[in-house]
Amino acid sequence: AVVVGMGAHTLIVEVQRSGCAALGNLAASNAENQAAIVQAGGVQAVVAGMVSCRSSKGVQKKGSWALRKIASGNDANRTAIAAAGGVEAVHSGLRAHPSDRGVQKEGRAALDVLGEADATLEVLGEQAGAMPLEV
Repeated sequence: AVVVGMGAHTLIVEVQRSGCAALGNLAASNAENQAAIVQAGGVQAVVAGMVSCRSSKGVQKKGSWALRKIASGNDANRTAIAAAGGVEAVHSGLRAHPSDRGVQKEGRAALDVLGEADATLEVLGEQAGAMPLEV
């Protein structure tokens, strides 16, 4: 139901933020839920929400958090997230909100779990206004 709702209301910030939060909560420390979320299209829903609501700090923060929870401890899910454009979506959110501590913290944490932490240095290294990496 969460994935369907997110797909039906792609431009409604609160639906996307709440959907990302719900999927992250379901995925937290639960391998069965992580797998079910991936199979149900949850990764694509989170990525689509992050793309369609790029200007929303809340969607970027919760989207990165959800991707981190879905990926945690699961190589197959990390691969699925990368294939769905999740790494790019997180990078885009980081670039869109360089001075927002929550977006930066969750985005960098997601990239760390996804094995892309070093790429963050490249994305943010020369960006004016980017927060220091120690968050």
